[in-house]
Amino acid sequence: MLDYTKREKKFMTVTLEDGRKVLVRPSKKKFYEKFVEFGSDPKNKTFGGLLEMSAMILSDNPSGVTFTPEELEEMFDIGDVKLLINEYQKFLKELGNNPN
Repeated sequence: MLDYTKREKKFMTVTLEDGRKVLVRPSKKKFYEKFVEFGSDPKNKTFGGLLEMSAMILSDNPSGVTFTPEELEEMFDIGDVKLLINEYQKFLKELGNNPN
């Protein structure tokens, strides 16, 4: 029997430099489509575009905390932003490869 109330959800834990922990959800269809579209558009490879995607990733959390690109610009350098996006891609791939 399938019981979604007993299914353990997996989250990606991100610890920010100020010590806050953010649990990032697995993407739903709408967000996943935006994420894939983002990756295929070369104009999104700008620092501003990467900050925008990072804000979307971090804002998709069960606590309802919203992050803005401007806020992340104060916290992250380009390496931090790329690391977050790469780790999120790995997280999604891992979920896709794991049937449970």
